[in-house]
Amino acid sequence: MKLRTLLDDDRGVSTSVGYMFIIGFVVLVALGLFLFGGQIFTGSEDPRIDAKFDLEIQNTSHIEMYYDTGDDFTTDNTDELYIVGEAGSGSSIDKVMLYNESGVIQSSDPVAKLESGMLVINASRAQDEGITPGARMQIVWEPKGHENLQIVVDEVVVPSENRILQGSDSAGAFSGNVQVDSDGCEPQNGETC
Repeated sequence: MKLRTLLDDDRGVSTSVGYMFIIGFVVLVALGLFLFGGQIFTGSEDPRIDAKFDLEIQNTSHIEMYYDTGDDFTTDNTDELYIVGEAGSGSSIDKVMLYNESGVIQSSDPVAKLESGMLVINASRAQDEGITPGARMQIVWEPKGHENLQIVVDEVVVPSENRILQGSDSAGAFSGNVQVDSDGCEPQNGETC
């Protein structure tokens, strides 16, 4: 067979099959870039951290906040960690610092790492900052190396005064843990408790 005849021979070739192959290839390339190419265009992975904060309530005027579970906050991954929100009185809670480059703010000697189980707001500071019954707060993380990026890592709602059940003995001393009557209220769903 001559070369010229081989090139001109189009038996068994359909243009529609060729178009389908081209379209399929373009779709596969686009899907691959969408799924795996995020780092190609941005240069870095979006920061992520897992965090859950919890309240310990002894009575309506003794509320403390703990870092319950999650990843550690360190000077390597955190510029700032703070609380914003609305106090029980309705006034705003303006940037209550929990952690920055010098360490955990609550500690008398700043600790370089905020890890699970640590106290982040004691009762007197909670009162001073407006963290009282009815307060609604967001814990905001500013990751290291990402300017102008704030990520809400957790939301905490202090139950209203009428939801906090105080157990006391005949002398008026509190015994055991104070219970919170949630009555099915789920503040994460936007309900006011």
